[in-house]
Amino acid sequence: MSLLFQAIGEYAQVCPFCRSNLVGPSGLPRQAETSGKAIGSLVCGLLFFFPPSAILAVIMGHLSLSEIRRSAGRLGGRGVAIAGLVLGYAGLSFIPVLIIAAIAIRIYCAQRWRRTKPQRWVRCGPTTRPYSATRPSARSRAILLTGLPYGG
Repeated sequence: MSLLFQAIGEYAQVCPFCRSNLVGPSGLPRQAETSGKAIGSLVCGLLFFFPPSAILAVIMGHLSLSEIRRSAGRLGGRGVAIAGLVLGYAGLSFIPVLIIAAIAIRIYCAQRWRRTKPQRWVRCGPTTRPYSATRPSARSRAILLTGLPYGG
């Protein structure tokens, strides 16, 4: 019985199970349409440097693959959907790299600014020390201004 269905299946123009037309108007087999979600996944995947687009590429890629699988050959575009998925996942993996780079640049710039920041030096007694941002005491101000100890 299976050989009979195989022989009929090769030359059939109508599906024996669902009675749908298998051939186009010219008598040639129809070419499967490309899934719209697969195309959308590829377009969003090409814009992977924009994080919401990468998320959409992954979602639409998975939806289109399941849609293509369930269509039983009516829909095509499996390769397009996979390309959109790959680009979407590449965009999602690019986000942590950007975050780490931003943190590293921030730390590098802060260290460089600390090294090049001009420091004011104050002579206070026999030692020289960096000027602090806090206000010096009255005794220190008197010594700095007059050179004499306070009250004397």
